[in-house]
Amino acid sequence: AGFLDTPEDGGYCFKIYYFSEPITPDKSLALESPRAFTTIRTIKVENVDTVISYIQKAGSAIFRDTQFWAFTMYGELDETDGGFFDFCLHSSDFAELYIDGLLKITNQRSSASTCRSIDLTVGKHPIFVRFLWESGIVTLDVLYRSQAEADLPFQDVKSFTPGWCDGAFTPR
Repeated sequence: AGFLDTPEDGGYCFKIYYFSEPITPDKSLALESPRAFTTIRTIKVENVDTVISYIQKAGSAIFRDTQFWAFTMYGELDETDGGFFDFCLHSSDFAELYIDGLLKITNQRSSASTCRSIDLTVGKHPIFVRFLWESGIVTLDVLYRSQAEADLPFQDVKSFTPGWCDGAFTPR
C-alpha cells in the first residue's frame, strides 16, 4: 500500500487515477482509488515527464501506454489582501478550477486557456483542480494576479497547506 496521510514538504496534494477507457467530463473521481499521490508546490505540469516525475516521487509505477488517466490537485491559497484577482487556467485537455468548493473555471479540450475575474476575501481559500487526459501533449498551469497590480506579471498559485495527502493508494 502507498502512503497513508503522509506529511511531506507542503503544497498541493497531487493524486493520479488510471482508466482503461477514455474519461468524460461527467466522470466523478470521488469513489475512485488513486494509483499514486504526492505533494507539489504549484499547479504546473509542463509535459508528461512532469507527471511521471510526480508518480515516481510517490513510489508507484507509471501508467501504461494503453491507459487513460486523470489527476487532481488540492491545497489552500492564503490571501492577505483580498480583492479581485484574474485567474487563468491553461491546459492541453479538459480541466476545472474550484475555489472555496465552487467551480470557477472550466477549460474545454478545444481551448488552451480560460481566464476569469474572481473576488477573494482575506483568508484561506481551498483550491482544487481536476484534469482529464485524453491524448497527446500534457500541460496544465494555474496563474493569478491582483487586479490592483494588473501591470505586474501573472504568478503561480502557491499553496503552503495542506502539505500532505489524505487516504492511501495501491501502487501499480
